[in-house]
Amino acid sequence: MLYHLLKILVFLASKVYFRRVWFYNRQRIPQNKRAIFAGNHPSAFLDAIVPAANLPQIFYFLVRGDIYGNRLVRNLLFAMHTLPIFRFRDGFERMRGNQQTFDRSYRILERGKNPLLLMAEGGNSERKRLLPLQKGAARLAFGAYEATGVEDLALVPYGVNYSNVWRFRSVAMYSFGEPLFLKDYLDAYREDPRKTVVQLTRDLERNMRREVVQIDGDEDEVWANPLLDIAREGEGETGALDRELARVRRINSMTSEEKEACQRALERYKKLLSEAGLRRFDPQGKADLLSGIWYLAGFLPFALAWLLNAPPLLFTHWLIRKLVPSPVFFPSIRLTAGIFIWLGYFIALSALSAVALAKADFSALILPFILFPLLGYYSLPFFEGFANWLDAWRLRQMDAEKREEIGSAREELFFFLEEKK
Repeated sequence: MLYHLLKILVFLASKVYFRRVWFYNRQRIPQNKRAIFAGNHPSAFLDAIVPAANLPQIFYFLVRGDIYGNRLVRNLLFAMHTLPIFRFRDGFERMRGNQQTFDRSYRILERGKNPLLLMAEGGNSERKRLLPLQKGAARLAFGAYEATGVEDLALVPYGVNYSNVWRFRSVAMYSFGEPLFLKDYLDAYREDPRKTVVQLTRDLERNMRREVVQIDGDEDEVWANPLLDIAREGEGETGALDRELARVRRINSMTSEEKEACQRALERYKKLLSEAGLRRFDPQGKADLLSGIWYLAGFLPFALAWLLNAPPLLFTHWLIRKLVPSPVFFPSIRLTAGIFIWLGYFIALSALSAVALAKADFSALILPFILFPLLGYYSLPFFEGFANWLDAWRLRQMDAEKREEIGSAREELFFFLEEKK
């Protein structure tokens, strides 16, 4: 019950936290097969719960065991379909409890109704880079085979890619790689189990790497991320990840001289935008009068809706900064804690509204509870669209010479991103 409720809430929250949530290559997910989903880990549990909330499957999750504190926490986590994995740092006694988790995982896979999901890197890295995979997914698959005899088991790699996971209203792209099938490795496993576990892990990493946006140099992320943001402007979902992967391949292949020239061009372009009072340059942007009338008419109601929805968002952000020690957990806790803070806030706001209207009945309570969040949700794309309309309007009023200068600077950036033949 709790799992299904949270699945709905996380699905809705992901549509608020991210401007876009895109999934690629869903057709690669095997149907009617036992499966272990293995993903990379650039954030915290956000990497697992957003895909799980947006896919029809009912998952079980393998998570770090040190978060299972008191009995209440353990019961809640078990109700959310999580299974604890303890590490060496958690102590030898607690690690002995892993066998219980493995046995339960094997039974889940044997039943074949629920896939398992784990983060295969075994650690977090907010960098756009895939860390070497741990052997956990392969060992789990072969362990299920030895314990229950299951052979029709698929390992499904998936890539987690964020334009900027720290930024509210960023873009999330999840891509499923080519699955690997346990039966293809069983003959080799019977001959040499250890070597085959290593081989399956390497193959899983190879297939996952194709789905992950990876910037090789730490120092390159500082300028590559805003460059990718500019390149992504105005583009739709179709082919977006393929374009991102191609652009990053080009960035990684640049010489040091090309990187320096690209950074100078990026700074010049940003300076021209700033001087013109623009956020972005889109010569195809709509600046028609009818759209302006729509934004003018909707400004006050949507501004009120945004203000009504802002307090729980701002409070959640402040609370996390105060109480959460590790920044890597900020995005995940901001999304999940924000759900419950937001629910509590709107229950209280709806009750106050009902009392103020002297109609403390169900209809008076439920109307603001539905109306305020709905308007708040639509206020986000409204103001994003309004900002784009303002940019297009300012661009339209600009003299042709200045407009051409900014456009040329932008084209220069795209020249750097073109793959060389």
